[in-house]
Amino acid sequence: SESVLRTSIEDDYDENIKNQVDNAISMLDAVYAGYENGDYSYEEAETRGADLLRELRYGDGGYFWADTYDGDNIVLLGSETEGTNRMETKDADGYQMVKEIIRVGQEPDGGYTDYVFPKEGETESSPKRSYSRAFEPFGWVVGTGNYIDYIDETVAKETQAMKENVKSAL
Repeated sequence: SESVLRTSIEDDYDENIKNQVDNAISMLDAVYAGYENGDYSYEEAETRGADLLRELRYGDGGYFWADTYDGDNIVLLGSETEGTNRMETKDADGYQMVKEIIRVGQEPDGGYTDYVFPKEGETESSPKRSYSRAFEPFGWVVGTGNYIDYIDETVAKETQAMKENVKSAL
């Protein structure tokens, strides 16, 4: 049914973005281990971790961000946002999504946040879903997310295809 299909696609999406953040945090663990081994200072480890995270990509344009627990942005595509505080940032609906991303990110298993944001080059907001989790040695919350409007399109296409298959079978 349509709801089973939707749940399946949503679960796959959630699992994928969680795995991506887990991978990013594993990379930061390796950087932190270098600091613990005396390869470089704590500050150098933070800088190295931020530089690697800034360059890390997955899939079709997937990227990561990191904020301190107080909302200071560490990594966001090398943009002017880096170094500024994002705690009060609101989406088009007035929702303080960064505050929530940081809050759920500090839960034991991290967490998901739903909000709206315009796609690059667009003014209309589209639905977005992110996963975030804390990297405690640096006091960062690391996150990634993507637009989820494709889920509606995929469900509609697959549902239509199923209906046509049923018709042709009759």
